[in-house]
Amino acid sequence: MKISVLTAVYNTEPYLRECLDSLRNQTLTDAEFICIDDASTDGCPRILDDYAAHDARFRIIHLSENKGLAAARNAGLHIAQGQYIMTLDSDDWLAYDALQQAYDTLQQHPEADIALLRLMFCQDGTMHEFQNRTDKTMLTGEEAFRLSIDHWKIHGLYLIRHSLHQQYPYDETRPTYSDENVTYLHYLHAHNVVFSQGIYYYRQHAQSVTKHISIRRFDRLDANLSMKHALEREAAQGNINHADEILRQYEEYRWLKVIDSWWFYYQHRHAFSKEEHQQIEERFRNILPTIQKERIATRLKMKPGYYPFRSFRVFKFFENLYCLLKNTLHPTPGG
Repeated sequence: MKISVLTAVYNTEPYLRECLDSLRNQTLTDAEFICIDDASTDGCPRILDDYAAHDARFRIIHLSENKGLAAARNAGLHIAQGQYIMTLDSDDWLAYDALQQAYDTLQQHPEADIALLRLMFCQDGTMHEFQNRTDKTMLTGEEAFRLSIDHWKIHGLYLIRHSLHQQYPYDETRPTYSDENVTYLHYLHAHNVVFSQGIYYYRQHAQSVTKHISIRRFDRLDANLSMKHALEREAAQGNINHADEILRQYEEYRWLKVIDSWWFYYQHRHAFSKEEHQQIEERFRNILPTIQKERIATRLKMKPGYYPFRSFRVFKFFENLYCLLKNTLHPTPGG
């Protein structure tokens, strides 16, 4: 079998049929569509069973309790039989030839492990394409990793060799952002990454975790620390080329995300309850001692608001001062 598509499903009934139809109508027919119902409470289970009853390529897993995206996808990965793996969110959809385009691209480049799709953002009836910020048509895995942690200069939606995905499944200990972490590992360990013409349609929601004002936004702090530990383990096992530079670059990226997270917290501080304030600040208090400031470039540390203080009290004082000045000079609506 050429391709297995993994679709984790949880309460996305209004969009699910469009997603499943895009799979059923693919021009590449040698594929299986593994749909994992993560204990949905709406009509999704019935819809999934109906598609499976009429098309044997649909394989349905019904989980007895809600386990989250990472566990659901891993359940599908465990039974996948395809040579390559793709994930498709249950509120998104694919162009009719997306699988064929991505598969053909990998056949033309046997030295590659990953084929990126074209990513089309869709919101309120409008569409615009994500522009990968590189002129290359093929990247090494290390190049792809560096671009992904540099403000996502390439996105993370792709067809990947089964063996590589099996080696690096999703981290089930992370409630959110596990998909980002596994993407970094996939890129880092791929021989090459190529670009295909297959189109992935990504439905944007105003209430998504990454956009909504929610305490879950700060899960990123723990997810990034988890990724740091994963990279350190890989380096210790000799699995990473240029390990020192990779660890340095990721630590710098992680510090920037700490700063970004505090800026978000400062902007929306009135939206959180007293208990949430305590929880959020405790997360920063725990994260700061894990930052290795020797891995952060001097040019960055010298920028106002970017010195990696390990003391939470000092960090909070200088970051609030920096945010106050930043907000005064460049006010943000709703900040």
